[in-house]
Amino acid sequence: MRAVRFPKFALIGAVVSPLLFVLGFLFLFVSGIRYGYEAALPIGAALILLGLVLLLSGIVLVGMYLMLKSALPELGGKPSAEGPVQGDQI
Repeated sequence: MRAVRFPKFALIGAVVSPLLFVLGFLFLFVSGIRYGYEAALPIGAALILLGLVLLLSGIVLVGMYLMLKSALPELGGKPSAEGPVQGDQI
C-alpha cells in the first residue's frame, strides 16, 4: 500500500487564503473609493470567494489526512483494538 503524504495543497491554501481575503477587501476599499463600488465589486468578491474556497478545501484535506493517518498503521496510527468494522456492525 502506498504511503499517504501530507497534502501540500492544504498548506498552500492555509498561506494563500488569508492573503486573498486581505487583497479582496483592500481591492474593494481602494478601488471602490477611486472608481465606485459597482466597478470594484465583481473582482473583489471573486478574490474573497477564491480565498474562502482555498481555506475550506485546505481544512477538508487536512481532516482527510488526519483520518487516514489514524486509520493506517504504516503512517504511525494505532490500529483499532476491535479490528476492522464489519458490515453488520455499522
